[in-house]
Amino acid sequence: MSHAGLLQFARVSAESRALTPVDRSYACVPMTHIFGLGTVLAASLHGRQTPHYREARLAEIRRDADGGFRVLRPPTPTVATRPSPSPALLEVQDLTVRYADRAGPAAVQGVSLQIAAGETVGLVGESGCGKSSLSRALVQLVPAESGRVRWQGQDLLGLSPRELLPWRRRIQMIFQDPFSSLNPRQRVEEILEHALRLHGVKPAQERSRRIDAILSDVGLPATARRCYPHEFSGGQRQRIGIARALVLRPELVICDEPVSA
Repeated sequence: MSHAGLLQFARVSAESRALTPVDRSYACVPMTHIFGLGTVLAASLHGRQTPHYREARLAEIRRDADGGFRVLRPPTPTVATRPSPSPALLEVQDLTVRYADRAGPAAVQGVSLQIAAGETVGLVGESGCGKSSLSRALVQLVPAESGRVRWQGQDLLGLSPRELLPWRRRIQMIFQDPFSSLNPRQRVEEILEHALRLHGVKPAQERSRRIDAILSDVGLPATARRCYPHEFSGGQRQRIGIARALVLRPELVICDEPVSA
């Protein structure tokens, strides 16, 4: 044995004799640790059934107050069970978007994805690869050339604007450029109230209460209700866009770089 002057074999105390033969094997303990008062002896038990230290915690030998030794076994790890997958809220199949006024390949071609309730999906790509075009196609702001966009089994691409209106309340979008997505002629309260009124939120007191609550949630003062978009900074305008998307309490929010401003 190397370092023979520093190592000795410590026998497990009589308390461990009820354990398996493997657990009652010898353990190699640094001699300096044995003579250190109150020192935790973290010697690993050796045996064919002992797991590798990179796979699981090993058993330890600790010294009792009376000078004896006892085996401290780690708790048996519990295996986390994967929850059963939730049904998809949004399902996209082979979606293709092509702009008629642009030559060249399609902006979005053959994209398929699923988003379940409570799930967050991130779409990563370089500038100009079609992330914004895909986001806008999902909420029907740009037409799709082909493919399917299903919301809880209902294909949204085949719906008319009137038929699509009830679904828009459940799917909202936060735009990358807040200034171009806000009406410059409307005050903040008009922008938010228009969305509530359009989707049938009544009475007026309830709309006013929701506006106050959502402005507080996004960190804007109550006085922001009476201001126009140009009176805010870029970050504050983005908060207005976030408030407009969340005030309807949607089930799915599509975020197109929502903090870029």
